[in-house]
Amino acid sequence: MTQEQSVYKVIKFTNGEDVISEVWGLDDTSNDVIFLGDPYIVKVFPMQSTNQTSQTIALTKWNPYTSDERIPVSMRYVMSVANVKSDLLNYYINVSEQMRSDDEEFIDEVVEDDEPLPQEEEELTKEYLMDILMSKKSILH
Repeated sequence: MTQEQSVYKVIKFTNGEDVISEVWGLDDTSNDVIFLGDPYIVKVFPMQSTNQTSQTIALTKWNPYTSDERIPVSMRYVMSVANVKSDLLNYYINVSEQMRSDDEEFIDEVVEDDEPLPQEEEELTKEYLMDILMSKKSILH
């Protein structure tokens, strides 16, 4: 991948999702792929007060199951790519920075907790999990 500047964009996907993200690869989409960095789904919620209706926006991680810095996305699933309004971009940057600092704290907590389970708790956990797996009533997806 060439060294190119990233830009912030709002991407409309064919499934209806609106995602705000840092984007690379818009200069050359001949390979049908762009790369998203720190993507968030934009969710709009109606708010009603006594005499007027307004909207509020929430951002949630688009792919919280990876720590990849750049996520490849096929342009086949992209309907449009547009510039981000400045107030939404500022909100996105604040949320993104907050989430990154929260993730770092979470990782630190996990690393610090290296103590093994006491033997009886470990056996109880294994026994409980085996019961769930062997139960005909339990369905795991």
